[in-house]
Amino acid sequence: MAKLRREELADVLSHVVRLTASQRTLPILSNVYVFSSEGRMHLMASNYEMWIEEAIPVDEELGEFLIKGKTFQEVVSSLEGEEVEIVLGEEKVTIVCNQTKYELEIWKEEFPTPPAEKFEQEFTFSGERLKEGYAKVSFAVAKEDIRPEFTGILLDARDGYLNFVASDASRLALQRFPYEGEDFQFLIPEKAFSELVRIIEEEDEVIIGHNDLIAITGMREGFPRFRLISRAITRRFPSYDKVIPAQGKVQLMTERDKFMRALQRARIVARENMERVKLEVERERIIVSAEAPALGRFQEDVPAMVEGESESYVFNVQFLLEGLRVIDEDNVRFTLGEPTQAAKMEKAEGDDWVYVVMPMHPS
Repeated sequence: MAKLRREELADVLSHVVRLTASQRTLPILSNVYVFSSEGRMHLMASNYEMWIEEAIPVDEELGEFLIKGKTFQEVVSSLEGEEVEIVLGEEKVTIVCNQTKYELEIWKEEFPTPPAEKFEQEFTFSGERLKEGYAKVSFAVAKEDIRPEFTGILLDARDGYLNFVASDASRLALQRFPYEGEDFQFLIPEKAFSELVRIIEEEDEVIIGHNDLIAITGMREGFPRFRLISRAITRRFPSYDKVIPAQGKVQLMTERDKFMRALQRARIVARENMERVKLEVERERIIVSAEAPALGRFQEDVPAMVEGESESYVFNVQFLLEGLRVIDEDNVRFTLGEPTQAAKMEKAEGDDWVYVVMPMHPS
């Protein structure tokens, strides 16, 4: 019999059960694999592309068993009490909390555990760094699998910086952090990274190894708290430095919140016309406008400090809003070239975050 905290078990199940799949062809993947090792109970789930495993301290080790993941989660969530007792039998597992008892069937099949691989190189990160890097660039990851290299987030360490990079070929987001260590470059699938962000906490020490698999281990006080394994993206990420504009014909700075509110109002109209928004840049203002056939037109002036020529640009309004939402400063800076060239968005101070977005073709 093993005893563990109900709240901790429920939290872990909320992570791993997300990966269980109700597939008729692979019903085993609807299960959670439970096993014990070194005073901890491990829970693992998989969809064959990814494996998630988390460990919980227990007072007594159990054997191993498979149990329907969704049912297990619902049972634990329904219980009222601080402590759960789990007893493993030959055919069933018994779950007891206060006066409540469940007896659930267990599976006898072998769970598809991840391939065992050795990694020549492993790199260590803080949970805080991974969470922040993901938050600053993940919105730019491609939503479709047309080019696999754009469905992941690149971690690129060189020249004293650790760069998080994401792109869908129409825009690119880059977050830089100071870094001391050897150079490396690898892609983490966004689906795996998003699951990782749900699990990690800022105080975790996270070790990442990569080759044909990405293996991510979260450590806490010298013990492995979780493990996530994903099939790697083997396609090479393009040379992103080449798409970041160094100079432009127009430089402007404006207040982030005012510009965002104007774009949000413009989107009411723009979403009826392929999200198209027009920015007319003049000496002390940006004229934000949008129009859609059979709907109407929007226009608003936003104060700005502008250097360079007056010019007009057309952008996807949602792309602009997604970039502005992750900026954590009051002002935003733009570098703009010709109406058909990529534009660069940055924070007013510092160059640790860069967003490059291609304009839409002027109508």
